[in-house]
Amino acid sequence: MSSSVPIAGLDNVAADDPLADECVDLMQEGGSFSELIDDYKYRPQQIAMLRHVAAAISNRHTLVIEAGTGIGKTFAYLLPALLSERKIVISTGTRYLQDQIFSKDLPLVVNALGERKTALLKGRANYLCLERLEKQRRNPEFDVAHRSLMEKVRKWSQETELGDISEFPLLSEADPVWQTLTSTAENCLGGSCPFYEECFVGKARRKAIQARLV
Repeated sequence: MSSSVPIAGLDNVAADDPLADECVDLMQEGGSFSELIDDYKYRPQQIAMLRHVAAAISNRHTLVIEAGTGIGKTFAYLLPALLSERKIVISTGTRYLQDQIFSKDLPLVVNALGERKTALLKGRANYLCLERLEKQRRNPEFDVAHRSLMEKVRKWSQETELGDISEFPLLSEADPVWQTLTSTAENCLGGSCPFYEECFVGKARRKAIQARLV
C-alpha cells in the first residue's frame, strides 16, 4: 500500500494504533518531550504526521509525506521508529542533515525514551583506510611535507574511535589527499587485508548491524 499526502492533508489520521497512541502521549503538553525541550509547543500537524508514520510502521505500509519547515518532521518519525523496536534505517540526502539528526535530535528522543541502540553509518569514503595509509607512509616518492602529513594522520588513526575523516583537524573532507587514504569497493582487500580487524568501515558496519536504528 502506498499513499502520498501533503502535510496539510493529514486530517484522516490513523486511529486505534497502540504505537501511535504511545507516541502521542509522549508528545502531549506535560509529556516527556515538554520536559526536555525549552519552549515546547504542541503541534497538531506534527501529531498527525506521527500517527501516520506509526501506522505505516505497524502495518508495514509505504507512506510518502511532504511537509514544510517547522512541522517537526524529525521527531515525528524518530519517535515511532525507536518505539517500534524494529530495525529501522534512516537515510538522508546530505551528511549535514545526517549529523544534525544523529548528534542533536536523536539524543533528545533517546533521553525521553531511555537507552536505545543506535548507530551512525556513512559511506566507506568517509572512513580512513589503514591499509592505504600504510602504503602512503612507505612510498619513497613523496616529499618530506607529505610524509610528515602522513605521520600526523597515522597518529590520529591511533587516537580516533571512528576513523571518520571529518574529525581530522588538519584537512577538510574535500581535500584530495583523502582520495588516497580511503577505500572503494574495487580496491578494498576485504578479509585478506592485514588491518581487517581494525578496519573503521568494518567496525561501523558491525555496530550498525547490532543497532535498532541506523
